[in-house]
Amino acid sequence: MATSVFQGRRGVRPIKAAPAVCYGYRLAFTAIGLPPLEPSFASLEPSFSSDSCHGVLYTVTWLDWLRICASEGVP
Repeated sequence: MATSVFQGRRGVRPIKAAPAVCYGYRLAFTAIGLPPLEPSFASLEPSFSSDSCHGVLYTVTWLDWLRICASEGVP
């Protein structure tokens, strides 16, 4: 969600950004990252309580989507 990372380091320019909430999930930091750039990696985990996770929903171009996938290690 950090503009400095999303737009700066990754070069992604969102078409649109809006606040979003994902109900029934919680934010979890379960994977060790690569300090100092990524101290840990976050993911969403299902939750059977009233947990929710707040974030940003981005609309991006297809090319930017591919750029995001490549930066996240998606084959």
